Amino acid sequence: LSEKVFGVYLAKEDPESDAYAKLDLPAQPWELLDALDKLHLQEGDRLYLEIDDYYDFEELATVLQDREDSLAELNDLAERLTRLNDVQRTALQGLIQMETAKGGGGISVTRLRDLAESADCCHVVSEALNDSQLGRFYAENGFVPEVEGISDEVFELLDFEAIGLRARKEEGGVFTPGGYVLQNSDLKQAPSVPGEIAEPDYMVLLEVARRQGDGPAQDGTGPILVKLP
Repeated sequence: LSEKVFGVYLAKEDPESDAYAKLDLPAQPWELLDALDKLHLQEGDRLYLEIDDYYDFEELATVLQDREDSLAELNDLAERLTRLNDVQRTALQGLIQMETAKGGGGISVTRLRDLAESADCCHVVSEALNDSQLGRFYAENGFVPEVEGISDEVFELLDFEAIGLRARKEEGGVFTPGGYVLQNSDLKQAPSVPGEIAEPDYMVLLEVARRQGDGPAQDGTGPILVKLP
């Protein structure tokens, strides 16, 4: 999975200005500030923001709306998406499906941040891609009390598709390319993000890691970031 989530085009909402900047998100604070400096924004100027590329998150292209949200908030969303593991990303895909089914339209950057924050509020059955597979999983794992104790021969005669369909309808779950997703707890709200991008408390952000070929660190940790000075 690429660390790039969005490729954005930034410009000043002024037909007489030809200043622009291109940036990959998530970006470090100094990268954001450098990009904004190229636009020569003055007080009262509006920022034009367009997402040119979704990289490995193409599924967001059809649902993400309010693209004029603050650059800081979009960057925060991108950073949250890079922290998701495969199961959490599948959960997010399920939450997006549930959200669009309820609203019938796009999802704001703010709401997508909430959904990314809530990726652990779901149960994912990766081996279930349809009702029949879901029904078999439930029957084999004790979620259907009526079939407990029956012989293997009778078990194979069960209508797994009907079992899975009934469970999915009752639970409100959805199928994604990564499996079945069921929300099993209340969604969370992501912390708010300041609209203005503040200067960070460092001049240089140094990444320190073991040399390639030295083998993994004994404690299993990866690179660390050091703020200088």
